[in-house]
Amino acid sequence: MMIHSHALQPRPAGDVLSEGVRLGAATYRWYSPLFYLLTILYFMGLHFTAAALGDGTLYATIVMSFGNIFYSFILFAYVALLVLVPEDTANKDRRRMVRRPMLKLTAPILGAAVLFFVLFAGGTMLFIIPGLIAFIFFLLFPQVIAIESKTPFASLKRSAVLIKGSFFKAAGLYLIFLAAQAIAAVMIAMYLPLTDFYISALAGAAVHLLIVPFQAAVMTMLYMDTRADHEAFDAAVLNYEAKRLFRTDK
Repeated sequence: MMIHSHALQPRPAGDVLSEGVRLGAATYRWYSPLFYLLTILYFMGLHFTAAALGDGTLYATIVMSFGNIFYSFILFAYVALLVLVPEDTANKDRRRMVRRPMLKLTAPILGAAVLFFVLFAGGTMLFIIPGLIAFIFFLLFPQVIAIESKTPFASLKRSAVLIKGSFFKAAGLYLIFLAAQAIAAVMIAMYLPLTDFYISALAGAAVHLLIVPFQAAVMTMLYMDTRADHEAFDAAVLNYEAKRLFRTDK
């Protein structure tokens, strides 16, 4: 696995960030051309749907917001699976091992993402703060679904348990990547006419491809960190869970 024993213990946020960024950089060599193509097609479809609903309308905003965050959650789970594959596995074999478990996870992640979005949106309407708190507490549900095979509702509860005691660490790490996405979007907007449909969709795909793999790796490191802080969690436990996940893909 790409997760070493020193990562399976509570650590300062800076260590989680640096280890996650290192891991995030490594994930780029695992992605196939199909991954990049699907990402571009996904964001084109997302922008097309928003445009059909009327740019700037409430429905279009909801679709774009949910679509962006759903892509992030899917990649969170995908990276969580990729890093559990033995380190010496060839890139093509790594993708093959992860493919079937990932397909099985798509529906649970979608269900949990809908619950997440409803709770976040509902909390935001209640003076904003409750929504932000819910957002952070439920942030690790993709890793919980991917590694622990929890149901959507159970994964949200489990994420809240893990984040308890590490709320500000989680919030700080997430805000770093939220700021990075905002800066990247502003930089692109300075040089490209984002009023063009295709350029806007490609820009959205590019920002996510540039930032989210790093974010996904850091959130996976945070999951390991918070889990080690709450229970007896070591390499033996993680190896057992990895073997359970991939046993049908040997």
